[in-house]
Amino acid sequence: MKHAEITCMAKRRAEALLWTDSGENMKRQVYARGLCQNFNWTRPDKAEKRAAILQDLFASFGSNVWIEPPLTLAMGDTVSIGKDTYINSNLTLVDDHEILISNEVMIAPNVTISTTNHPLHYLAHAHGEISFVMAFARGILRQILIWT
Repeated sequence: MKHAEITCMAKRRAEALLWTDSGENMKRQVYARGLCQNFNWTRPDKAEKRAAILQDLFASFGSNVWIEPPLTLAMGDTVSIGKDTYINSNLTLVDDHEILISNEVMIAPNVTISTTNHPLHYLAHAHGEISFVMAFARGILRQILIWT
């Protein structure tokens, strides 16, 4: 799946408004989760194969990046990772909107980074908006030289 195929979702992301169960979104999630599964099942001594999978998965992916499996995410093409970054095991990215991980970042094990929030106001419940059909997303930026 090419990044250009996600035109409607890109437009909705720009407005920070997403319908997470759209056909376009679900197609991207199936593709991204398949790549994630391939990455998670690739042996540690196959670093080149892992890097190739991650290049396909993420919007951008810097040099000298190491990610310990397992990795879980929804979209992948909303995530950019800078160079010289280490991500420990069991990272979960709820990446309905942009996540920008800068250069020289270290992320601890068992971290979740989430850009999504569902309507919380009680009036939204009466209209079924809390049924996870609609989600609002905001970008996240992880700064240089942090340990999360």
